[in-house]
Amino acid sequence: MADLNAGRASSTSPRRRASRPPRRIGKGAVLLIVAALAFIVGIPVYGYYDFFIAPLREPVVKVNDVPRTREEMIKRLHYLDAVNRMQGRPSNLGTLPLELVFNLRDEEIILQSAPRVGISATPEEITAVIKNRLLGAPVAGDASTPEELDREFQGKYRGYLSQVGLSDQEYRAIIQQEVLRQKLRVRLSERIPAVTEHAHVFAIKLQNIDDALDVVDRLAEGGDFGAEARGHSIDEASKELSGDLGWIPKGGLEWSFDDTVFTLPLHEVSEPVFADGGVWIAMVTERDPARRVEGDAKERLEDRALVDWLAEEREKNDVELFFDSDTYAYVIRKAEEFRR
Repeated sequence: MADLNAGRASSTSPRRRASRPPRRIGKGAVLLIVAALAFIVGIPVYGYYDFFIAPLREPVVKVNDVPRTREEMIKRLHYLDAVNRMQGRPSNLGTLPLELVFNLRDEEIILQSAPRVGISATPEEITAVIKNRLLGAPVAGDASTPEELDREFQGKYRGYLSQVGLSDQEYRAIIQQEVLRQKLRVRLSERIPAVTEHAHVFAIKLQNIDDALDVVDRLAEGGDFGAEARGHSIDEASKELSGDLGWIPKGGLEWSFDDTVFTLPLHEVSEPVFADGGVWIAMVTERDPARRVEGDAKERLEDRALVDWLAEEREKNDVELFFDSDTYAYVIRKAEEFRR
């Protein structure tokens, strides 16, 4: 009986289930989940990078595979626009981007050539230029201590950087380029002769060939050169002077214009000549075969020496431009966003 009850008790008691270990996810499944999450998160991240970041990093110019990017160009445009507005001058965003591309190209050529030419811009020189621009030259009798002047400078400098939208490093890079360019200009001026042939030139600059031909026709019919210059020239520096450019040294003009001026008979009107971003008509009233190079004449030859040097260097170096209509539209749009 006891055995029977024991058997019943044994038969009616609940069975113990063997505990199962938790199911493990294989490495392949884990990797698949991680990849899926990364893909889901990565879509907006990649989209943001592709739409906002990547276009800024595209080059507008390369010199020996060293790029100057859209981002730098846009910041420089904003800087120039801000400076012009502070000085009460309008910025022409229609032409400024193309000018800036060429400037960035030439800046990079100078930067890479500086060690070979033997020029440099020290941090102290860069700081001195910035201080001079913000504080001006020292005033006689000013009793300010160096500490007071430094505090004044730091305050003005922070405000200026905020106005032009640049960091200290970005602004110092711009000043570095200016110092190098000026030192290169001085170095090249050593090649300028002390005495050379000069011509006293009157000129009219027109926007296009049709306007130039109209002026030539009126002058041929007895029109007054000075009146035509005052009424139609787009060269602001000379138009109010009846087109008087002053005494020009040989080699001081773009080569095609220079050749015209120094072969033109006295008091004759030249045919239209394409030079320096316009169409020129010239008249020479005097010549001096051995005039001293000084003042404006020397500055012209220094300008021309730098232009010629840069042209030579562009031929020697690997220079690529990446500035098409799409890049132009993109840069203008971003510059206008900065302005707003």
